[in-house]
Amino acid sequence: MSTRFLPLFATLAAMLLSTGLALAADDSSGEQPKPTKPTTAQGKKAATQHQNEIVGQPKKAAKIKLISLNTASTEELKTLPGIGDDEAKRIIAGRPFGSKAWLVTKGIVSSGIYDGIRKLVVAGKPSKEDAAKNPQVFGKKP
Repeated sequence: MSTRFLPLFATLAAMLLSTGLALAADDSSGEQPKPTKPTTAQGKKAATQHQNEIVGQPKKAAKIKLISLNTASTEELKTLPGIGDDEAKRIIAGRPFGSKAWLVTKGIVSSGIYDGIRKLVVAGKPSKEDAAKNPQVFGKKP
């Protein structure tokens, strides 16, 4: 039974081999030229930038300005994802916060909203400037 299929397998193998060789010979047009080495410092910098783009190295991210839950205005709080007028009012009414996690533990926002804003906000012990700006929140008189 296996001898019956032997000519078929041999023909199939020959066809696959010839197709592979034809494709390999045709593939030479897709080669990219090798980059030349720059000779000046400026050229080296440009080559490094180009190499970084090719490799896909990320550029440095801009620093995000964190919003303080204890001192932010209603408008600042509303810039956070998922925070509207009602949530901003509840945050302001619940001040001061010893931790940003208090937003969830005190029932001010849902855990889903908290997950979206937790890397964008800070809370805790206020700086001297924050305490001086908002004495009614922190219980200190100027």
